[in-house]
Amino acid sequence: MSTDGIAAMQATRDRNRAERSRRQVPPPRHKAKQQPAAETSSPEPLAPAPEASRPPAAGLEELSARTIHLDRSSDDWLEDIAIAGRRARPRVAISRSAVVRYALEQLRADTDAETIVAALAARGEHGGAATGRKRR
Repeated sequence: MSTDGIAAMQATRDRNRAERSRRQVPPPRHKAKQQPAAETSSPEPLAPAPEASRPPAAGLEELSARTIHLDRSSDDWLEDIAIAGRRARPRVAISRSAVVRYALEQLRADTDAETIVAALAARGEHGGAATGRKRR
C-alpha cells in the first residue's frame, strides 16, 4: 500500500479544517431595529387586543359553531339560495348558516315545541328512545 494516497487524504482533510476555521458570518443584510431607551427601561402592560370577529348584526346574539346533518337535496337547496344571493343586485352574501338561522326564526315564531315533536314522531325521525353512544 502506498502512503501517497493516505498523505493526500490527510492533506485534503487538513486544508478543509483550515478553511472551516477561516469562515466568517456574513454581515447582516438589514439593520437592527432601534428602540428608544425610554421604552426599554420601563415596559408598560399591554392593553387587551380588540376582538377580531365582526360584531353581530342588529338583532342577532353572539353565534357559536354547531353541526347539523342534512340530506343531499336540502344541502343543494341551501346552495341554490346562496347562489341566488350572489346573482341578486345588489349582491347579498348569504351563507347556509344564515338560511338555517332564518328558517329556525320562522319556525320558532310559527310553531311550538310540542307541535314539532309530534310532526317528527309522525315522520319517524325521532331515532328511537336510545340516545348517546351504543354500549358494547
